[in-house]
Amino acid sequence: MNDQGDFGQTFDLAARDWAKEFNTALNTEQKAAYDKWAAATGRTKDVENYDLQGYFLKYGAQRGGGHLTDEFKKPNHPTFSTESIYNGTNGMTGGEWQQMPDRMWHFYPSEHNMKLHGVNGLSSYFQKEEKGAVLHLPGMTMGAAGKPLGQKNAAVAPTYPPPAGQSSVGP
Repeated sequence: MNDQGDFGQTFDLAARDWAKEFNTALNTEQKAAYDKWAAATGRTKDVENYDLQGYFLKYGAQRGGGHLTDEFKKPNHPTFSTESIYNGTNGMTGGEWQQMPDRMWHFYPSEHNMKLHGVNGLSSYFQKEEKGAVLHLPGMTMGAAGKPLGQKNAAVAPTYPPPAGQSSVGP
């Protein structure tokens, strides 16, 4: 599938098999335990955009349901961030998560996020998967409901890029 990102660069998302890249190596015993855990938690499909083997090796079977940390997100995940162990690999820099004083999480995508997913892809992802977060796109801010915020909310949800000096630890 060829697509053109918002920065005018053409890329082929289908040509790259992300499920085979950015995976922590496991020995035979670890792999058997991981396979059992991944099947039991229904996570096997997540290997496309998440280093589940790395997550499992670090956290074990005690965690696994629900939302995982950004720590092992692969560079193709829509909210690949500076918190990922893969941030900066091969020049792929992630976006930034910030929790604002209103306690809501705000995501500022990087050029890499924008190139892979574009405005429509990120907006769609946030409407479906990140309903409680605010997406900041160049020139506009998408509210928690996935709709552009009006001017009266501008002080609560500043636009891209993120404010300097604030924590960027994601949900």
